[in-house]
Amino acid sequence: MMGRTAQVPYPIVQAEAFLPTINPKGHFRREWTNRLGDVCTLEANGVPNHYDLVNLLVFLHVVQQSKEIEKTVIDEDRYKVVMPLSLMYSILGITDTKQRRDLWESLKKLSKIVLEIKYKKPWNHNGVSEIVFLGLTGDLKLIKQRGRTGHILEAKPLRAMVDDRMLTVDVARMVALKSALARITAFFLACRPTTGVVKTWKEWMECVSTGKSEKHFKERFKKALEELGTVGYVVEDRGGSVKIQRPKAR
Repeated sequence: MMGRTAQVPYPIVQAEAFLPTINPKGHFRREWTNRLGDVCTLEANGVPNHYDLVNLLVFLHVVQQSKEIEKTVIDEDRYKVVMPLSLMYSILGITDTKQRRDLWESLKKLSKIVLEIKYKKPWNHNGVSEIVFLGLTGDLKLIKQRGRTGHILEAKPLRAMVDDRMLTVDVARMVALKSALARITAFFLACRPTTGVVKTWKEWMECVSTGKSEKHFKERFKKALEELGTVGYVVEDRGGSVKIQRPKAR
């Protein structure tokens, strides 16, 4: 898994769309203001969680870097990508029918996400005042078939999601992490300095969780910090604050 990366648009990282939370059934809508003062609105068929985040990263890795897919231009905005889902199975360690079904449900959820961002400072975004992502994977079609390659996925992602040079995220480490807090924290750190980020426990809670109890968060976050340490993150507990330094690019 060494060296697997994905390019992710900065707005998706900065919007804080993937937070650990209860996953309600049916339509979900959330509006919030991120730390940059941008107003974000997310609509989806269920809350996107850390499983969906990792599946999105693996999907982006495959459509951006794999030589085993068919990729053709539809128009100036979108590609048509055809891939054996076994490419994603192997990266995610998927081995049984339930896991395959869960991945497909996750991809469907990602395809229905609408993320809208109204920038507080358009001049920091090349004059763009508002941006809308309609489906993070694009249209999807599942072609079921038997054989070594298994089911085939046809997707129509935005060309910008495939071609643009964006924020590099270490997919291998994100897959290796298992807990929601560890994954969300790692994703949060992806666009922060490699010298590390120092925050109080309460500040970390506000950044990577929807929880309100600092005591409960601290107990869970300590376990997440231990997990981050196993995959190369440097964690320093300073008593009233915590410094986390992400690994250097491999």
